[in-house]
Amino acid sequence: MKLFNRDNTEGYTAEELAGLNSEWEKIVESEGLEEFTEEYDFAAKTFSDKVANR
Repeated sequence: MKLFNRDNTEGYTAEELAGLNSEWEKIVESEGLEEFTEEYDFAAKTFSDKVANR
């Protein structure tokens, strides 16, 4: 799943969004996260907060 897109972000290029989504996909794979679980939602929120504070 793509966590970041033009509808939920501002100021990112398509390439930057692709990079963020790639980072997210690596996290999902490495932690074995499954969509629609509390763990996935928590990790998504945590990663989104990190990105927002960069």
